[in-house]
Amino acid sequence: MTQLIYICDGTNVLFSKTDASKDEILKKMKDHQWQFPFRYETPKVLQIDAWVVIYGQSRKTLFDLLTPQQIKIVGRLACGESASQIAVAMRISTDTVNYHIKEAKKKLRVDTRNELIALYSRETSFE
Repeated sequence: MTQLIYICDGTNVLFSKTDASKDEILKKMKDHQWQFPFRYETPKVLQIDAWVVIYGQSRKTLFDLLTPQQIKIVGRLACGESASQIAVAMRISTDTVNYHIKEAKKKLRVDTRNELIALYSRETSFE
């Protein structure tokens, strides 16, 4: 039994236990297969006897990175609306909608609208 301590942003602390050994945990973390209870940027790991201490900073979400207008547009896009449908509904031009989509993709470092929609869907599933 391995004891885990998760510390996020230096203030949020969670204690946990797992049947996985310390070595298994560290390997899964290295391979990005370990499920974290917090949204970490890059965790730092410290081993102390039977404890594994995991410290990290919160990862910024798309809601931290995008403007409210961009979030509305990406949300409508995720609901299956086209750029022209979004433009009509929001009373803005199609060019403006496409501009916001382009800027959102740039900020979130994705290449396609489908990747943007997938990221939006993952982020909103946590709420």
